[in-house]
Amino acid sequence: MNGLILCSKKSEVPYRISDADINIYSIEEFAYYLYNNAYFVDEGFFKEELVEYIEKNLNLPKIAQKLKYAIGQNMNFIELVMIIVNSSMYYSETELKNFEKELKSIGSKGMLERMKARADMLLENNKLASAKKTYSNILNNKTYKRESDEFYSYVYLGIGKVFCRM
Repeated sequence: MNGLILCSKKSEVPYRISDADINIYSIEEFAYYLYNNAYFVDEGFFKEELVEYIEKNLNLPKIAQKLKYAIGQNMNFIELVMIIVNSSMYYSETELKNFEKELKSIGSKGMLERMKARADMLLENNKLASAKKTYSNILNNKTYKRESDEFYSYVYLGIGKVFCRM
């Protein structure tokens, strides 16, 4: 990305991303957030509230419809992220191709590995309560395949770092 890009449509009402503790007002801001925080994205990010916000507050019914269809078809997070990033016209073709490769790398990791990466990023950005919650969610996991003992040792290390910083 280079230069200044004006947002196509900006909402008066923000969409709150609580994990990151930020408000988003435009599709370009969504694209920027997703591009720079791909590890934060999980199945829970793309929910009905997001689709409704894009449709009603940003007045982008075509994008909302694409997302709704993709969610209904159980498409993976790579396809969902790319719907928003492509629709923003914020990034060049080269940046989009590189980003899609990065998403595939992220997508090849298991959900617990992605959750740990997200918790590590939260810790790095001093979002201690969110990091602690994410690490705890990993430990309390009963849905996803169990990881190695070494993986869990790093999760406990992360929790230790959270408590030290608190």
